Amino acid sequence: MPELFVITGSNGAGKSTVGPAYFPEHLQEVFDGDKLYLSRKSDLWRSGIRVQKELNRQASEFVEVTFINLVNSAISSRRDFAYEGHFSQDESLSILHQFKDNQYTLHLIFFGLENVDTSMDRVLIRAREGGHNVDLLTIRDNYFGNLRQLNDRRSLFNTIKVIDTSELEHKDLVFISEGTMLEALDIEQQPRWF
Repeated sequence: MPELFVITGSNGAGKSTVGPAYFPEHLQEVFDGDKLYLSRKSDLWRSGIRVQKELNRQASEFVEVTFINLVNSAISSRRDFAYEGHFSQDESLSILHQFKDNQYTLHLIFFGLENVDTSMDRVLIRAREGGHNVDLLTIRDNYFGNLRQLNDRRSLFNTIKVIDTSELEHKDLVFISEGTMLEALDIEQQPRWF
């Protein structure tokens, strides 16, 4: 049975930097829409487009079309697939249902941070170092929206691994397989956000 691996969580939680290390080795490439967006925007700038709104529109459209094509290709060839993204809105779940409807096993890896301020701080640091910035409202929506979706949609996934990435040393909080908790820190050791 083919498998879908998804990583989600707070902005700045490490999805792009350390997230792929949590996927199986045979999945060398993980779709990262943020990186593709920045790359495409840079290419468009070099091609002569200088209006920010147009750069954003074309880069966003390119990412969406590329992602949909990769999803369709993976499903039609029954290949394993991996991507990172946010599930803060119900609309973002349609891709998950598309894989589920095609008999994929769905694995979720969730990176959480102790609070929304930590998420904002990390995004600010990343932006200062040349990485992509995210506005504060989106950071807040993603922080709380991702937690809500994790709670409300957990039955959609065959496995869920929740990791606290607030500190340098990450903490595995819980591993759930087919609705059964197989591993978990004691409740006293669980962070308040979880």
